[in-house]
Amino acid sequence: MKRQERMRLKNELTAEDLRAYKVIEYFNDVNDINLKASIFHVTPEFVIDKMLKTDEDRAIMILHAGDDKLYKLQSLKKFISDYLTGENILLGRDFKFVAGESEFDRSSKKIIDIIASLYDIQNISDSKMFVKAYS
Repeated sequence: MKRQERMRLKNELTAEDLRAYKVIEYFNDVNDINLKASIFHVTPEFVIDKMLKTDEDRAIMILHAGDDKLYKLQSLKKFISDYLTGENILLGRDFKFVAGESEFDRSSKKIIDIIASLYDIQNISDSKMFVKAYS
């Protein structure tokens, strides 16, 4: 329908019909938008400065997450906590993980599950026998 025809039709409608018309137009516009599936990836990076000969030597794991662009996680603890509680996760301008709509790929889910298990163990035990994974 041309713009002029739509304008003429709008002027002839009752208030109730105009509301219905606006709802239909809104959903027509939404259908035209190409929605991209939100599937994200997690990539671990390991940094080992020393040969881990003493108890004070540490290996560091850095996680990057995203779809096209990977963002470095600033707080692994917050990321895992938000993921486990079903919160939305914002890491950057183009990274918005919407709980219930977005998902991680299969290998990323395995990585997150392992880290979440360590998170649970640390929270439950809070013992000096276990390595502080989130310190």
